[in-house]
Amino acid sequence: MVGVTELAHGRAGHGVGVLVGAHLARLVSGGLGRCDARLARCGALPGQFGSHQRGELFGQLGSFYGPVAANYESSFLPGLLQTEDYARAVIRGVLPAATDEQVEDRVQARMERQPLLAKSPPLKFWVVVDEAALRRVVGGADVMKAQLEHLAEVVAAPNSTLQVIPFGAGAHPGMPGQFILLDFADPMDTDLIYIDSMAGDLFLESEADISRYRSIFDNLVAVALSPKDSASLVVELALELKEQGG
Repeated sequence: MVGVTELAHGRAGHGVGVLVGAHLARLVSGGLGRCDARLARCGALPGQFGSHQRGELFGQLGSFYGPVAANYESSFLPGLLQTEDYARAVIRGVLPAATDEQVEDRVQARMERQPLLAKSPPLKFWVVVDEAALRRVVGGADVMKAQLEHLAEVVAAPNSTLQVIPFGAGAHPGMPGQFILLDFADPMDTDLIYIDSMAGDLFLESEADISRYRSIFDNLVAVALSPKDSASLVVELALELKEQGG
């Protein structure tokens, strides 16, 4: 199985630094919604980016830096792959105290960053998810069916790869939780690990941490279904939901 390091063949901008890498990591993530809250408020992103610039920022990140984002998720589908209805259901579920306006702000911010996958050159996105993320019926059968159909369509693109860790694989290194590895081709750029948890954002950049999480991701890839079999499982689950709905 090809490792994540070997997939990173696009050239990133010189010295993009931790700050921009942190921006992009937050844009890729899609679980707890803190990124979406920041993007929906004036001055939401740290540094020089205000909310009025967020659409331009998404395009610049997607077209200029062109890294590989390796994302493992145990409970959610990644934000870049979510439909609007699925995102809304996820945000309502994890933030039950949020107002309707707050939920919609987060949903809109999440939708605005999805063009990262379609820019030229596009973000190279390698996703490994636990089977639970596919089988959890978020938002009801109709919403989840549409999400699975959308997922099958998006990951068919050459810049996206999806692999699913089946329940039958048993215990695996990803069980403690999600993470994102941003792998830049240029040695002047800082590779970055981003972990989004209920305790807050965590960014890791030491060589030891990067090496450890690369090894974990490669291990997850090895125990997961192949991209072809993973795509077949997504289609199969969508059909099951369709049949349940009559």
